[in-house]
Amino acid sequence: MLTKLKFIICSIFIGLSISPFTFAQEITYICTLKPFTDTFVEAGRSEKSAKRNVREQCENSYGEGSMFCRSKDATCKVSNSYQDSHSKITNQGAVIYQNRQMTGRYLFIENDIPDLNVFKFDNQLRSFSIPRGWRVRFYVGTNYTGDYYTRDGGSQNADGFEGVISSIRIISR
Repeated sequence: MLTKLKFIICSIFIGLSISPFTFAQEITYICTLKPFTDTFVEAGRSEKSAKRNVREQCENSYGEGSMFCRSKDATCKVSNSYQDSHSKITNQGAVIYQNRQMTGRYLFIENDIPDLNVFKFDNQLRSFSIPRGWRVRFYVGTNYTGDYYTRDGGSQNADGFEGVISSIRIISR
């Protein structure tokens, strides 16, 4: 019981922290490579491993050792928050939820996300909360492709597009 209580308290603390992506209480880095018109995004527990992962993904398309897929050219950052729903997000940003009525696992979004699969959230969106004054576009395809649904500030279920979203772009704040 004490261990479970410690876990819940720790989860609440992490949920209120300033948006590092945490998984089992570790930070995850997200790196991007953009050769030509393609965008490759990968995650890792360290910046070095995230750069290696995105380089390897790029090399799958451009060939091993391609000059367009160098790790040093990858842009990296500590990712958005990803938590179980022990607490609610209080930072300024959009939040997408795995279940209807803003429940279940959620992903805190401050920036565009070209591939929700990086966060294991591809086709998982069932509801969302968007800050007042923001406009967010939800895309069926990765890299902002395919059909899309644009929503303004507010909280609602993803009626008409639940379970099909693969990328998200913040249109305005």
